[in-house]
Amino acid sequence: MANSTRTKDLVFGALFGSVVGAVTALLFAPKSGKELRSDIAAQAANVSEKTQEIARTVGEKTSELVGKAKEVTLNAAGGIRSIKSGESQIPGKLAEEEIAASEAAQDLVILGK
Repeated sequence: MANSTRTKDLVFGALFGSVVGAVTALLFAPKSGKELRSDIAAQAANVSEKTQEIARTVGEKTSELVGKAKEVTLNAAGGIRSIKSGESQIPGKLAEEEIAASEAAQDLVILGK
C-alpha cells in the first residue's frame, strides 16, 4: 500500500510540476499578449485532453477489474456451495480461483487508494 501511495504522489507531483513549468515558460516568453493568450489556450486544451484520456483509461481498467472480481466471486461461491453440498471439487481449480480472487482484490485496493 505504501508503494501505491508513493506512486500516486509521484504522478500528481509530476503533473503539477509540468503545469507550473508550462505556465512559467509561457509567462516569461517574449511574446505579445495575443500570442500568449493563444498559447495558454492551447496548453489548457492539451491538459484537458490528457485528463480525459487518463479518466477514460482508469474507467476502463476499473470496469475490467470489477467484472473480473464479480466473476471470481461467483466462481468461488459456486465452489463453496459444491463443497458444502458434498460434491467433488477439483482442488487445482479451487486454488486457481482463490489466487485470481486475491489478485483481483489487490488490484481493486491499488486503484481505490
